[in-house]
Amino acid sequence: MYYLEWNENSIKGLDGYDGCVVLFTEVSETGVVQKELGFDGQGNECYRFPSKTNKRGIFDNQFVDVTQLQSDLSKELFVEMWGKASL
Repeated sequence: MYYLEWNENSIKGLDGYDGCVVLFTEVSETGVVQKELGFDGQGNECYRFPSKTNKRGIFDNQFVDVTQLQSDLSKELFVEMWGKASL
């Protein structure tokens, strides 16, 4: 798995997703985004996929090129943030 950080420079219009300024994703070895977790400018969780409220993800039906990919954060940090998320 890869754990990636995205912002407005990498995803134009990111703030249109519930005010996200940063998005963290868990990406499989085949490039499929498994989980998405977004935070607003104050560091509050504002977006989560999969969830009960979001039926589609920002990366829905998209693949990430993993040929030279490196994680931006550790699995442990991502799992911790995901576990604390309340959405």
